[in-house]
Amino acid sequence: MEKTTYWHRNFILILIGNALLFMVYNMQVPVLPLYGKKLGLTPGQIGIFVGAIMFAALVTRLFVPWFSSRFNKKFLLMAGIILYLLASVGYPLLSSFGLLVLLRLFNGLGHGITTTYFATAAADELPQQKIGEGMGYFGIGTMVTASLAPLLALAVVQHYGFSAFFLTCIGVLAVSWFAIFGISKAAPVNPKAAKSALIFDRQFLPQSGLVFILGVLMSGVMTFTPIYAQQLHLTGISGFFFIAAIAGVVIRPIVGPLFDRQGPRLILLVNTVLLTLGMVLIAMLNHN
Repeated sequence: MEKTTYWHRNFILILIGNALLFMVYNMQVPVLPLYGKKLGLTPGQIGIFVGAIMFAALVTRLFVPWFSSRFNKKFLLMAGIILYLLASVGYPLLSSFGLLVLLRLFNGLGHGITTTYFATAAADELPQQKIGEGMGYFGIGTMVTASLAPLLALAVVQHYGFSAFFLTCIGVLAVSWFAIFGISKAAPVNPKAAKSALIFDRQFLPQSGLVFILGVLMSGVMTFTPIYAQQLHLTGISGFFFIAAIAGVVIRPIVGPLFDRQGPRLILLVNTVLLTLGMVLIAMLNHN
């Protein structure tokens, strides 16, 4: 009989830990530009400050083979969350652009580690024939917390200020850390991991290119949408993030089994068209 059950302790805790970490990420993306604006940073400086996390995360991923050959996934996830948490402690304590960027790079180190190993740790817990379905549900956890994140973040900033916002981030990250701490069995270290810390495999170039393009687009949208909305005198911007996240939650149970049956090509083509239409509609707001 085909094994279909993957709702066990490890998978659930990994799902929770990942969802909460991405909740903090999605809380910070719309709020940090406002925080930078409050500190007097220019739009260009805000872009560098907020976007530095992705640069550091990209560099960190080059060292994944080195990390994998020396530490198990549980240790790496716990360490990555700690780095994320320490960065969240530092944001309200700094006001210098240079120091904020350095702290954001530090945050990116934790982001690169966690976003890499959360997905692989979850995949390790899934039967091969249910990878698409299982990762679809894994992604739903991310999307649910992402749908709540902007609402919570902007409400906390509006009613209680930036200090309360950063304290909220710290609390959520602490719960994420304890979820990973509760994993009953750590994945073993792979002694046959690549010999070099820096490895580039050409067969992954198309996938890497797609992820890079998507990351650039989504980071730009999430970073500058709150400021863009202010310039257009639009209110209720948190609803934009909420609807986007809800759409992601609804589509994932459909996309997962479709991936298992037909592969990624059709899914990628359809989503590319939808993403393009979405970007066009956002641009057209300027003309209304």
